[in-house]
Amino acid sequence: MAVPGPRLEASLQTLGLCEAQLGDLREAASTFGRLVDLDPNSWQAWNNLGGSYLALGRPTEALHAFRHAAELRPASPSVLFGLGKALTILSMYSEAYRVVNRAYRMQPSDAQIKELRRTLAKTIAEQAKTMVNEHRYKEARTLLLEVADVFRNSASWNDLIGFSDLKLGDAKPALNHLQQAVNLDPGNEDYLLDLGEFFLIFKAYNAAQTTFEAGTSRFPGSPAMVLALGLTAELEGRHHYAISILGKLIRSNPNFIPAYAVLGTALENARDWQGMVDLGKKLQVLEPSNGRGEYLVGAGLFMMADGNPDMLAKAQIALQKSVRLDPDFPRAHFLLAKVFEAEGKDRETIAQLRETLLLNPNYAEAHYVLGMAYARIGQTKLAKEELQRFRRIEMERNDTTRRLVVLESVDGKAAKRSHKGIALDQKKR
Repeated sequence: MAVPGPRLEASLQTLGLCEAQLGDLREAASTFGRLVDLDPNSWQAWNNLGGSYLALGRPTEALHAFRHAAELRPASPSVLFGLGKALTILSMYSEAYRVVNRAYRMQPSDAQIKELRRTLAKTIAEQAKTMVNEHRYKEARTLLLEVADVFRNSASWNDLIGFSDLKLGDAKPALNHLQQAVNLDPGNEDYLLDLGEFFLIFKAYNAAQTTFEAGTSRFPGSPAMVLALGLTAELEGRHHYAISILGKLIRSNPNFIPAYAVLGTALENARDWQGMVDLGKKLQVLEPSNGRGEYLVGAGLFMMADGNPDMLAKAQIALQKSVRLDPDFPRAHFLLAKVFEAEGKDRETIAQLRETLLLNPNYAEAHYVLGMAYARIGQTKLAKEELQRFRRIEMERNDTTRRLVVLESVDGKAAKRSHKGIALDQKKR
C-alpha cells in the first residue's frame, strides 16, 4: 500500500505506527520523516515523528518535531505532553512546565500529564530554593510564582516566597506568606524564625519578641530561638537582658558560634570592656580563624587602655589580626584607626578610616575622625568635606541606628537556608 497514490499518506501513517509498536524505531522515524515531507501540515505526522525521536534518545530533533505539531494543533494535550517531555529532557524546565500545565488544564485526569506537571513543579521549586540560598530573590520569586498552582498550600513554598518577598522589601505579601507557612506547619522551627526575622527587619520588636518567646517554649532545646530572642533584646537596647540570656546560651552551647557576635555587640553597647576581652579569648580558642574573636579582644583592650602604651600595643596587634581575618568588618577597621590615632599615627589612621568608609560610606563617626585627622596634617579642604559628610549623616540618622551584627546571625541563614524544600505531600509534619 505504501507506494505513490492517493492513499500514500494514510499508508505511511499506519506503517510508521506499526514499526513503532514493533520496536523498529529507526524505521518508524524514517517513515514519519517521509510523511512530513509529503504532508508538512499533518500535526499527527509531526507528533509521531517527535515521539519516535524521543524513543531514540534524540530530544533536540524531537523538540523540533513537537514544536511543528504544536503550531498546527495547539489545543492537543498529547502534543503538548510530548513537547513538555522533550523540553524536560533538555532541562528547559520553565517552558516545559508552562506547556504541560496547558495540557493539564485541558485534560486534568490524565495520569501521565499530571505526574510530569508535578515533577516539573518540584524541579522548578528546587531551583528557586537554590536561588534563595544564593540571595537571588527576584529570580526565585519568579520561579515560585510559576508553580503557585501546585504548591500554594505548601508550607515550604509559602516560606520561600515570603522570605524572597521580605528580602525584596515587599512587606505585605512577605508577612502573609510567612504567617501562612507557620500556620500550615507550626512544628517547623525555621518558619517561625523567618517570621520573627520579618518583625526584626521592620522594627516590630514586640511582635518579634512574642514570636521568639513562643519559639523558645515550642522548641525548648533550640539555640537559634534563644539567639533570636537575645538579638531582639539587643535591637531594643536592652543590653543587659541580652547579655544574660546569651551568656547562658554560650555556657550551655559553647560551640554555637553565631551567639558570640551578638553577645559581643551587647557587651560593647553595655560598655563591658572586660567582658568583651573574656568573650573574645574564648572565641580565639574555639575558632582561631574567626576575626570576631580578635576584634573583641582588641576593642575591649583599646577601650580600657586610657592611653596605656602596652594596652594600646596589644589592642593594635589584635585589631590588625582581626582585619586580616575579616577584612569586610568596618568596625574593626574603625577601632584600629582609633588605636593609631591614640598613638599619634595620622597616616595610618587615615588609611584605616578610608578602608572603613569603603565598606560603609555612611559610617558617621569615621567621617568625623577622618576629618579631624586631615585637619591635623594640614589637609583643610579634605577635613572640611569629611566633617560636612559627618553632619549630613547625623542629620539623616534616627535613633534606630545602632552598631549591630547582621540579622542573618539569627539562625545562620547562610548555613541553614539549604534545608528548605517543597513538601510534595503538602501535609503538616
